[in-house]
Amino acid sequence: MNVGIQEVEHVENLYTLIRLFDTGHNRVFLFVPRTTYLQIEQILHGEMCRYHWILHEEGDSTWAYCNRILRTVQQEEISLLYLNTISKHHLFFAFLVFRLSCKVILTVHDVNCLFRPTFSLRPRLLIQYIGKKALTGVVKEFNTISMTVEPALHLAAGANKKVWVIPGGLFEETTAEEAVTAFSSMDIIHIVVPGTLDAKRRNYEAVFELLNQVKKMPIKMTLLGGGSDEVADLIRNHASEFSNQLVFYKEATVPQAEFDKVMKQAHLIWMPLAIHTRICGSIPEIYGKTKSSGIIFDIVRYARPFLYPAELSIPDLLKSSGIGYSSLDELKVILADLVQKPEILLKLLQLAKENSTHFTIDKIRQANYPLFETMDSI
Repeated sequence: MNVGIQEVEHVENLYTLIRLFDTGHNRVFLFVPRTTYLQIEQILHGEMCRYHWILHEEGDSTWAYCNRILRTVQQEEISLLYLNTISKHHLFFAFLVFRLSCKVILTVHDVNCLFRPTFSLRPRLLIQYIGKKALTGVVKEFNTISMTVEPALHLAAGANKKVWVIPGGLFEETTAEEAVTAFSSMDIIHIVVPGTLDAKRRNYEAVFELLNQVKKMPIKMTLLGGGSDEVADLIRNHASEFSNQLVFYKEATVPQAEFDKVMKQAHLIWMPLAIHTRICGSIPEIYGKTKSSGIIFDIVRYARPFLYPAELSIPDLLKSSGIGYSSLDELKVILADLVQKPEILLKLLQLAKENSTHFTIDKIRQANYPLFETMDSI
């Protein structure tokens, strides 16, 4: 079948969908901005020519681009259009879906933001409200990248709408082949906090407070993410006070090769998420319940043990390779124990690899058969 995939910014999600739909029988059309094209090129390298790219160039209006998507779908007889990130201009995309006769699946990253928009008579907010209501009304099938968000999405979408759970990342043996296994010989435990420097998503004050508490332990951390706004600069300024313990990046975006290298060298991934957050205006979201986190799929992709706030909902398939904590004091005790007993880390690494194997291409395809194979009977 012919498949169209739209994405704006979630490059890892895009890579996952490309791999899942590239069965050898499908033609895959990618609708992405040029910036995303350049980023995915760092991952796919010479495989870019296998796919058909329809680029949203800078200066192109969303309305014009939606019309290009419509023409491509019609001309190439695309039978499934996968809208993976719609973060603005919802009304244009609603009108696009209304005009399409093919199957459409919309990925929902923030349930409340999309389904419970704030009503306002201010023109811009009113258009956003109408656009989101129109889009959720015309779309018949939704997707979440996290199984822990599925119940909230089902409730918001309604009983007459279908909800898929297509993970936002997958496990490939080649990605995890450089795993650190000789923990007993390691002098320093390396903890990585992946993700853009954004205080609404991650609690960096907790990171800095913990660093103060573990100064005498053989522990170093890396903030593996970029950022180009004032908040990112403030986080970097604070991070610079921990020069011997903490590595951070000045770039707006960490190059993919550097990201891969650091993740493969990590002993632990830490998720210091701001669990109750408001990223979409004043609309509240709860990480793990109404909002998904890409860090979950860094854990999957690189097969790494992880640390997480006990309040956070974690997929059952990953829980055994994670360690939850209720306070920073408890986390300090946990880290002290790991320093003294490196065999615990080794066991966690083994469990992490076992858990990641639940997210291989074959297993994801099998769990969602026949979505990636054919439109018959779907």
